[in-house]
Amino acid sequence: MVDKDRQIESLTFVARKTSQEARWVALRLLATSLIPLSYAHTTLKARHAALMKLVDEVHAEIARLRMIDSASATAQPAGAHLSWRDAPRSTLEAG
Repeated sequence: MVDKDRQIESLTFVARKTSQEARWVALRLLATSLIPLSYAHTTLKARHAALMKLVDEVHAEIARLRMIDSASATAQPAGAHLSWRDAPRSTLEAG
């Protein structure tokens, strides 16, 4: 759970910084829209779209981690923590 909290915290930081960068790109995009026949406008438009897509993906990952965290907290009792070491090593051990 601590690892998930750290991961959520780092993803939140990434989302905030990426949103900030997207705002700067949007301002530059506005400035280049005033220049006729500017190729920078097309490049900045694509960069802004990519940054916004990245922000959306990071927020979706944060939501997924929070959902997993809340689902695991309600599904497992306090002492029944299973790890990957408890899983069977092959299909023969599972049967």
